[in-house]
Amino acid sequence: FSSDNEKFLETLDIYYTVQTTDEWLVPIRLMQPFNSSSDDFGFISDKTLEAGFFTTRREGSDDI
Repeated sequence: FSSDNEKFLETLDIYYTVQTTDEWLVPIRLMQPFNSSSDDFGFISDKTLEAGFFTTRREGSDDI
């Protein structure tokens, strides 16, 4: 998922979490190359988490 919830950050960042039987684990903010100083969002991957896509606004427009 993406959120701008980090302290002092005004851009969207991509996070990873896992749902257990009873709850969601604490989200982990992904590092570069996924997140940058621009908006990064719309992450989707295969079941193995070895391939996927995300959207970024690094060049002033949205790119996949």
